[in-house]
Amino acid sequence: MPHRCDFHDGTWTTVWTSASGDGLKDYYIAKIEQLQLAVSDKTQNLRRLQAQRNELNAKVRLLREELQMLQEQGLIRGRSGEGHG
Repeated sequence: MPHRCDFHDGTWTTVWTSASGDGLKDYYIAKIEQLQLAVSDKTQNLRRLQAQRNELNAKVRLLREELQMLQEQGLIRGRSGEGHG
């Protein structure tokens, strides 16, 4: 039975072909499944990174608020001591 060998992503695969082209069909079905799995993995990674970004943005927001509050307290203290010189 005729066949061909393909090299992709560091692995060799043997695709058996027949006169009706079933081997080629099987090859493309396997390729589609492989790509669907890759899309699923990348989608999952994207969601993880988005969640991580959201957490970091929330921390940055809190730190900015805290910094603003500290700066405002410093301005108030600075003003209250101006008349004592």
